[in-house]
Amino acid sequence: MMPLAPPYTIRALHHAFRHGDTTPSILTEQILARCADSPRGILTDVFDERALREAAASTRRWQAGQPLGLFDGIPCVWKDLFDVAGSVTTAGSPAYRHRPPAAADAPLVAAFGRAGGVNIGKAGLSELAYSGLGINPAFGTPPNPFDKRRIPGGSSSGSAAAVRAGLCAFSMGSDTSGSIRIPSAFHHLTGYKPSRHRFDQRQVFPLSTTLDEVGPIAAGVQDCYDAANLLSGRESRLLQGADWREISLLVPENAALWADTEDAVRSAFQVALQGLAAAGAAVCRADIPEFDAVMAAVAEHGTFAAAESLYFHRKVLAGADGRLIDQRVLDRMFRAKSMSATDYVALHDIRRRLQHSLWQRYPHHIVLLPTVAEVPPLLAPLESDAAHYHRINLLVLRNTSLFNFLDAESLSLPIGFSAQGLPVGLMLSTAPGQDERLFQVARAAERLLAEAG
Repeated sequence: MMPLAPPYTIRALHHAFRHGDTTPSILTEQILARCADSPRGILTDVFDERALREAAASTRRWQAGQPLGLFDGIPCVWKDLFDVAGSVTTAGSPAYRHRPPAAADAPLVAAFGRAGGVNIGKAGLSELAYSGLGINPAFGTPPNPFDKRRIPGGSSSGSAAAVRAGLCAFSMGSDTSGSIRIPSAFHHLTGYKPSRHRFDQRQVFPLSTTLDEVGPIAAGVQDCYDAANLLSGRESRLLQGADWREISLLVPENAALWADTEDAVRSAFQVALQGLAAAGAAVCRADIPEFDAVMAAVAEHGTFAAAESLYFHRKVLAGADGRLIDQRVLDRMFRAKSMSATDYVALHDIRRRLQHSLWQRYPHHIVLLPTVAEVPPLLAPLESDAAHYHRINLLVLRNTSLFNFLDAESLSLPIGFSAQGLPVGLMLSTAPGQDERLFQVARAAERLLAEAG
């Protein structure tokens, strides 16, 4: 019998089903038992009946020798922004807790079902997906698995926690400013944010219609690649990696991107970079003016997320339910009240120009940065001090948010631990549409760094 221990990988489970080491039904029953004992905040809903029904159908197909493909019987958890038929899409907010249940699955959920997947449940998140910290007083904050005193990262906190806890083989999150990559880094997992329009986002509760993207969180690069291909209707394959002699790495030296970066993060980043350079990669270090320009634009004009969320939630904010929203979330949203139409148009114009200039100059480079400037911070000070909450939230989002504004393909890869045993992530980003190349390089980096220990 093949031992199966979380975090699971998609292809290991597929192999186990094929060789009779377990069945989708047995696996799903084990997962549902774990769900019942999981800490508050990881899941907002569990689909016991649906999951058992889907697993039983998958088991019958496997026993008949007629599986639908790689994902037949594979378990998944969806961030509580995706519509799943019969479940209320809460967006992690008590203000939306009493909405009617979704009448139908979101297109991505339906596509997963057609592939034979098993839908386990919905994952918790920062309220309204509007924080990189993963803190949610109303629905619960998942404990960080490496130190329960520390935050999980967000906003896709439950999505990452579910993978790490063995409640699924992969989860689907959303990323507006880093919300897939940050919790992936804080859980020693891999998370992928695509460029625009890779996935169908109908029936996904928005934060920012300009910046929102959805993507997978999983144990490794191959899992994210397989999930991304399934949900975008592409064929998948085994990634073979890349020839490092043909890879150019770009390391930004902008002072603002390294301020307040913890020594443990710097050290892990430098060790990883040295390993990639030793393998033959060309390393270019440079100040990137577009990155400074993004930060200047946001400081002058405000943010897409504030403006678009304030508009989207306007009816709820005008009623009694608006008072149920966490004040720290409202503080960020209400900053849009000082924005003008000119500010909003200016952000779009600046974004278009900066995307063009950066990716025209570096069309094939892989940009490397730490995913987050620090290891997972302690929860208690963030809960008790609003000013500290907002400062750390900005720091946690700083590196990742650049690549939402600039519409990059971006992926976070685990690269090690601090002396305290806390995980550190490496972010690889490249021009929009270069997802295949990004996955090849990321898989090669994953393999190389694993061999280096």
